[in-house]
Amino acid sequence: MANGDHDWVVALDFGTTATAAAVGVVGGPVSELRLPDSSSTMPSSVFADDDGRLVVGVEADNEAESRLDAYEPTPKRKAGHSRVRLGDNDYAPAELIGAVMAPVLGEAVLQHNNAVPRTVVLTHPVSWRGSRRRVLTEALQHAAERVGLSELPDPVFVTEPVAAARWYAKAEPPTKGAYFAVYDLGGGTFDTTVLRATGEGFEVVGSGGIDQLGGFDFDQLLFDYLGSQYISKADPGLWAALSNPAQPDPDIAYRRRRLQARVHLLKEGLSNAVDKRVPLPGVADPVVVTRGDYEALIRQRIEDTVTELEDTIAEAGLAPDQITAIYRIGGAARTPLVGAVMERLRLPVKTTDHPKLVVAQGAAICAPQPSEPPPIPPVDPVVERSKQLWHNAEQQLRSRDITGARASYQQIIALDNPDWAPRARAALGRLESPPAPQPPVEDEPAKPEPISGTMNTLLDTGGNTATTKPITDKPAKGYITAPPVSKRRRRIAFAFDVLPMLLCYGAAAWIAVNTRASNQIAHCSNGYVYNCKPYYLYYSRYNSWSTGGRVAVAVAALVVLIYVIWNWLYRRGKTGATIGQSMLRFKVLRAATQQPPGFGITRFLKVVVAALLVAVVTDLGVDLIVSLIIHGFDS
Repeated sequence: MANGDHDWVVALDFGTTATAAAVGVVGGPVSELRLPDSSSTMPSSVFADDDGRLVVGVEADNEAESRLDAYEPTPKRKAGHSRVRLGDNDYAPAELIGAVMAPVLGEAVLQHNNAVPRTVVLTHPVSWRGSRRRVLTEALQHAAERVGLSELPDPVFVTEPVAAARWYAKAEPPTKGAYFAVYDLGGGTFDTTVLRATGEGFEVVGSGGIDQLGGFDFDQLLFDYLGSQYISKADPGLWAALSNPAQPDPDIAYRRRRLQARVHLLKEGLSNAVDKRVPLPGVADPVVVTRGDYEALIRQRIEDTVTELEDTIAEAGLAPDQITAIYRIGGAARTPLVGAVMERLRLPVKTTDHPKLVVAQGAAICAPQPSEPPPIPPVDPVVERSKQLWHNAEQQLRSRDITGARASYQQIIALDNPDWAPRARAALGRLESPPAPQPPVEDEPAKPEPISGTMNTLLDTGGNTATTKPITDKPAKGYITAPPVSKRRRRIAFAFDVLPMLLCYGAAAWIAVNTRASNQIAHCSNGYVYNCKPYYLYYSRYNSWSTGGRVAVAVAALVVLIYVIWNWLYRRGKTGATIGQSMLRFKVLRAATQQPPGFGITRFLKVVVAALLVAVVTDLGVDLIVSLIIHGFDS
């Protein structure tokens, strides 16, 4: 379908273990995208080499044998993680997914003569909401960068079951209001969905599923079965090494990967044959594995999936006989046992030879149709001429050509357009009318000089008393005026400076007193301490302090220091929100930051900073810091 038309669409179905795509003309036929190796799907695996470069698909599977910790076979399962460690580097999930999407997107663009698609459709499970869909959007951007596309339309999202239903509905259009169930057994996940046909598409009525269940897990069951039944009996040491995914020996890692590949092919082969022979490492002769052996391993899992489908139908408020048909999709759904177990539902089941491609092709069908551009209204020559003459009149007035402007307005009036002629008459009337006489202007008293200088001339630094100088429309250089501020709001602002520190130190002092050694109180009561004022109980003897008390006061000192620094930065617009503007309504703001300049460091803050510095320098500061605070209050 190679063509140079820009009206084409590409749909990407990024799966847990395999990725597929479909292309088509918007509003026209769609087809699967054939990759360079003539396959319709590629593994979703990704590998990071020693230079941090990401390789994907079959190449990633081959490289995995060299370093397993740099290999991720199912990056879709990492979509909810913040970072993913591969080898010596950390990657965002969007980077890994974008690397997988890139060769598929690049091949689609290449087959369309490097034309950018009009629409890109991305599929996702029903349960994926905002955050994971954003990961897919970022992944598409990474993919576009990797293939050299400078621009790409925003993706259209379609849930996987809706895409599959649209594909099946293409052959058999459903009746409006009919219900359908989707059984999606993929490589790494199992999803169930109940849909209702709306006439224009499908809407989701209910959904369910089982995480971490799919063909990948069936591979692992068969892998463990062959190892425990045959390899372990022939060579226990070899099986112990092969069964360890973190085995550092490169030779063992290579043999493990080869065994996994054989197991996967064996599983695929048992879907078409009743038995298969497979050579196993450490075993002298090839082993015969029957379909019955394989189905015995996975039967309970398949039973669970059909039960989950029944539960999803029931939770949607429907009886099984209300379901028109079941759409069976997903690569692992081709397993014969799936069809056998689903017979208990006694419902029609729709399937295809390539269930993995159904979602991608259905997603391409879901691409929105291009909307017809609105018709261009016919040009009215009278309106266009009136606009031009009005523009001329404005230019003539700016150049003080009154005669020319008058002539332009008269021409507009002569054209007699219902919109422009009245405007021209009004403008001409203003032009012809003499200016109204103005009353004599009395001498005005001299205005006070605008305030200049530093902010101390505009706003006092203590936070308590407003300046007596008037605030004019021209504040000091570097500042702008703001709405008036009352004394009450100044006190509120001062409380913002002081109260948090009082509360912090108060809590620390309470902890210190309630954890001190009891002998200090006795010393005071017996007269051993001279002038034993109540506050001396906090600091008069160092050994009366407990470890908890010293830690509490030290932590309080650190918190206050952080608060003082934050407060100082906030008042200069460096941190925090816009409390100064919206709540406190300062008279002036810094022009550069649009934030209040602040009230300066009060005497209390100076005491706090001094006490904190002493506390940091010496261990005795735990006593002295409280002393300074209490002296500050006592003075």
